[in-house]
Amino acid sequence: MRYYERVRHFDSIEVSLQSVTNRRIKARISADDLSFDLYFDYDEDVPLDERLAGMIASLPVVNYAYFTREIRLNFPVSESFLRQLKEFVRINNIETFVNSIVRRRYEFFRKEYLPRDDEITPENAAGNTVVNAETTYTDGFHFTGDRRKVAVMSSGGKESLTTFGMLNEIGSDVFPIFFNESGGHWKTAKVAYDHMRERYGNVHKVWSNVDRFYSFMNRNMRMLDQNAIRKTADSYPIQMFIFPVYVFSTLPYVLKYRIGNIALGDEFDDPIYQENYRGIKHYYGVYDQTNEFNDAVSDLLRDNGIPVRVFSAVYPIFGTLVEKVLVKRYPDLLRIQRSCHLCHYEGKEIVPCGRCTKCLGVLLFILNAGGDPMVAGYKEDSVKSLQKNLAEANMRLDPVELEYLKASVFDGKREDSHVEGIHIIPGEGEPFSKVPEEFRDGIMNIINQYSNGVYRIENGEWKRIS
Repeated sequence: MRYYERVRHFDSIEVSLQSVTNRRIKARISADDLSFDLYFDYDEDVPLDERLAGMIASLPVVNYAYFTREIRLNFPVSESFLRQLKEFVRINNIETFVNSIVRRRYEFFRKEYLPRDDEITPENAAGNTVVNAETTYTDGFHFTGDRRKVAVMSSGGKESLTTFGMLNEIGSDVFPIFFNESGGHWKTAKVAYDHMRERYGNVHKVWSNVDRFYSFMNRNMRMLDQNAIRKTADSYPIQMFIFPVYVFSTLPYVLKYRIGNIALGDEFDDPIYQENYRGIKHYYGVYDQTNEFNDAVSDLLRDNGIPVRVFSAVYPIFGTLVEKVLVKRYPDLLRIQRSCHLCHYEGKEIVPCGRCTKCLGVLLFILNAGGDPMVAGYKEDSVKSLQKNLAEANMRLDPVELEYLKASVFDGKREDSHVEGIHIIPGEGEPFSKVPEEFRDGIMNIINQYSNGVYRIENGEWKRIS
């Protein structure tokens, strides 16, 4: 028996549309004898139909494809969407195997379900999931968007806030769109959402119980250690395909307001350290934060008659530089930054915990930039205990960035490092080539004021070229 057969939990996961109105999608997800009603609610009337609803409701189940024989969509979809969904499943199966199971950071899986060394193979990584739909069609939408309008996927984190600040400053017509999950995650975004609703126009949100769907599925999977998954961690037990759900959920607003672009706050991952794992190509669990993903979604939407460009304005810079721009240029937005897994109320104020790995990283970023963490809601005790907490934490920052920040913050060493530079990604001819030309020069000019140069990989190292 192959490994992927040994951990196969579901014979089939089916997605059905129960109802679609101009404010709500209701879908039923059936996983063998389990069922869950999934909702997406909009804060105003939007042009929803079964074509959009089907795409949006299909994506959450990709997270569980590796453990499933068949995913079946009980409604018509476009040929291009079905083709891309199969590719998403293929990629995410590999991500699940390599990064959730083999290269795991936490022991979410029960030991008897972990692969033997001889089972770590490309075949087992790919799994064997079949994806089918009721029927397919070729006729898509007929949409023309305004190239100066941008929907910014907004969360209250540094990437989305800095992206909003820059695009707003250079005169784009910006639409911050928030994803309001039904659980505690919303506290992280609520501060930014409330602030923007009071001060800016075009602010919208989508409400969904998709996070409860993930918890429901995780609770019913025999290979997961139920005690371990209930503990607070900065990684999910399985789900690595969550951003696509956010992106596609914005499409009704995109159509209504004729928005020509969707900007994501992709985090930079140093390509120097991105190697295959035992010959298996993977994306370190962040495929949905890569230019490859952005390009794939842009192509898919275009093929469906929605020629919207999906991009990131901060993809070639480390979080260190993203935070520096936020601290130095947009102090009003720094005040609403909440990058924390455990945001909580203290009186009427939502504050970060100051201890989780997200908080530890942000504290380093702010201090390195010469900012005051208390402006972003942190307490003095969190700053005082930062070095001690870092010593005990399993940080997710790239090693070179973490060491640079520690040297800067604790030792006062300001090395001339590419960590604070702009990177030309392999395959690019110039920096920020993935940013649409309407915004490229404006964004480049802003970031240039805070970076220490432009870098390219030469002989396996980042070398400054300007």
